[in-house]
Amino acid sequence: MITPTIGRILWVWRLRSTDIKQAEPAFVTYVHNERLVNVAGFDHAGMHFSFSKLILLQDDDAKPDVENFASWMPYQVTADAAIKAKTQPPA
Repeated sequence: MITPTIGRILWVWRLRSTDIKQAEPAFVTYVHNERLVNVAGFDHAGMHFSFSKLILLQDDDAKPDVENFASWMPYQVTADAAIKAKTQPPA
C-alpha cells in the first residue's frame, strides 16, 4: 500500500470523461485516509476538475463500476514495491 501525501499525482477515472479508456491526471490536495483523498486535476481538454473524498484504489482493490475513483500510476506501484523490497530485513 502506498501512503498518499499532498502534492502526489494520481490517475483519475471519471465517469463523465470524454475518453473513459484513458485516465486524467490530478494532484492530491488533502488526505482523509489511505483510501480517501481530495484531488484537483485536468480533463483531456485541459479543463480543471476537483473531487472531495475520492476513492483511491490500493493494491488489489476492485475497480468500482458506478463511481469516479483514483489509482496510482503503474510506475509508482513498481517503484514502491522495489523500495520496500530493499528495505525488508533479511528473513
